[in-house]
Amino acid sequence: MAQAAVGVAANSLQLVALLGLMSVRWPGTLETTSFNLQLLLLDVDSLSLSCLVGNSPATTYALTTMIFPALILWLSFCHALSQCGCLQRCGLKSWKLPYTLNTMGLLLQVGFGTIAAVSLKPVMCFVHPNGLHSILSYPSVFCGESGHSFMMVCGSFLLTIFVLGFIVACSYAMWNLPAWSRKGEDSKVQTFRFCTSHFRFDVYWFSLLLLLRGLSFALAIAVGTNLPPLQTALASIVLVIYTITQASVRPWKAPVMNFADTLLGAFYLLLVGQSIGSVNNDVEAEALEYFTVFLLLLLGNFRNGVEIRSLSVGFCSMSR
Repeated sequence: MAQAAVGVAANSLQLVALLGLMSVRWPGTLETTSFNLQLLLLDVDSLSLSCLVGNSPATTYALTTMIFPALILWLSFCHALSQCGCLQRCGLKSWKLPYTLNTMGLLLQVGFGTIAAVSLKPVMCFVHPNGLHSILSYPSVFCGESGHSFMMVCGSFLLTIFVLGFIVACSYAMWNLPAWSRKGEDSKVQTFRFCTSHFRFDVYWFSLLLLLRGLSFALAIAVGTNLPPLQTALASIVLVIYTITQASVRPWKAPVMNFADTLLGAFYLLLVGQSIGSVNNDVEAEALEYFTVFLLLLLGNFRNGVEIRSLSVGFCSMSR
């Protein structure tokens, strides 16, 4: 259950970082927190690494899009290296391919919201008063220029292979998992264990909804970059569909996870629906500020609360 809590917390933190890309105005607390979490969206500028990667936005974005592919290549290299006979004679065990693929899938699953947001950054263009458009995350790059075209190619690669391709692979696995289990094809089942390990057997497909939420939220930001009301409406629709489905099917194996995930979804929905752009007076803005602080405190203590609950349940079962 601790691993599931870490996964939910990571997805929630990515969601907070994504809120910072929306065009609406947020309370100061959320705006500061989201800015500090831009590292989760692979914002190289937040690390002050311009001396290493240069000042070119196109180069910076290209390196950003290669982070997750580089991690997959590193795992592939480690797997190939583990097959070396000399290392096995030294006592090191060789990696099994299904376990390696499962680790890759888990990495992509946890970081899926980040990958989707990074791949769509080149299409998040906002309009200047003079009618020109710039990329939201790279204001010095004007949409339609050569640098923007290069960024579109890099983003399209990431979107096609590591976003849409990953969804297709997981969908194919969800469709065939029952047949694989009946036929005893354990290697295929183990390969996609990251999709099913934390969910009840009758709703193992819920991992797809998690992926679609991350992609849909990033799409909502991209579509409504110049239309904050549309952005808010689309983001609210995504959160409503996810929260209602989650509350209805209760997919997590641990009941406390179902409660926490539903509560977080409800709070995010209320927060998105009450952005400062729709607040009419200072009293409402101050109330929203306190609400934001409460939400961030809830998120910060989420993992610890789940671990404490799991320890208490284990203690009670031992005392019986």
